[in-house]
Parts: sequence; structure tokens; C-alpha cells
Amino acid sequence: MRILIASSSRTPIGGIERYLQTVIPELLNRGHALGLVHEIPSDGGATIDPRPACLPTWCLAQLGPERTLELPPRMVGEGDHDDSSRL
Repeated sequence: MRILIASSSRTPIGGIERYLQTVIPELLNRGHALGLVHEIPSDGGATIDPRPACLPTWCLAQLGPERTLELPPRMVGEGDHDDSSRL
């Protein structure tokens, strides 16, 4: 199953991000294709998604909400890891 996860932050700052740090690896282990949309840019430190997984991610602050919503469904699972310049 392809799942798009939406979170305000990619950086673990509270309960929901800590929860996602647990859930995301489990979903990947079960064979799901994941993508991540987040509102606040990552600070380059720890993230809620495991780095080796290289999830496709999109940052609302960089793309803007309108452009993010315009991404075609096929982009989920095919996006570039934090590289919105290539979209």
C-alpha cells in the first residue's frame, strides 16, 4: 500500500513525531511505500523517518501548500529526498 504521512515537523519535537519514529519503520518492514509531507523544514539533525530508508519527502515551507497539493499521485514513492528543486 502507498501511504503519504503528513506531519508539521520532520524533526522529532514531541509526541506525534516520536510516535511516527516507531510507526514508519514498522510500515516499511511490512512492505508499504511511504512518502512524507511536512510543514517545517528539517534542521539537518534527527528526523522522524529513518535516513537509510530515503523516503520521498516534500516540505510545505519550500514548495508552498498549493504546489504540494498539485503533486500528482504518482509522485508518492517516486519523489526526491528533500530535493523539491527537481519537481
